[in-house]
Amino acid sequence: MIGDFTITGRVWTNGEWGPVITSQRARLTGRYILNGRAIQDEWYDNDPGLNPASTRGVTTRIYDPATKDWKVTWVSADKPVITQLGVAMEDGVLTMRTVSPETPNYDAVFERTGPDGWTRTAFRTNVDGSRTNLWQAIATRIPCP
Repeated sequence: MIGDFTITGRVWTNGEWGPVITSQRARLTGRYILNGRAIQDEWYDNDPGLNPASTRGVTTRIYDPATKDWKVTWVSADKPVITQLGVAMEDGVLTMRTVSPETPNYDAVFERTGPDGWTRTAFRTNVDGSRTNLWQAIATRIPCP
């Protein structure tokens, strides 16, 4: 998540992924902060180069070696509420879960798709513990000029 990424997405419908939506491209710019001890990224619902008034937010992540997980906060400029998230490996997959406040269907898994890409797949946890996919953000690194 370090770097500059354009984000497309798709929605889970009728048991399969729908087509990739390219009409709106979000953007994520991630960098190390605090002398390399944490990661911070800026998220824009639309690339701010294309839409300067785009909805935006900031995520800050710091790894806790004692618990072997990431402590994460998210705040959006549109909604002054700090969301606390926990990120840890579950069944070999980097999994993010909402800690506070309760945010249904915000939990997600992250997977690398190659050296210049990754996905974030949001899911709903069912009563039996199984997961139902909801939507997927597809990140592609923007090449440096």
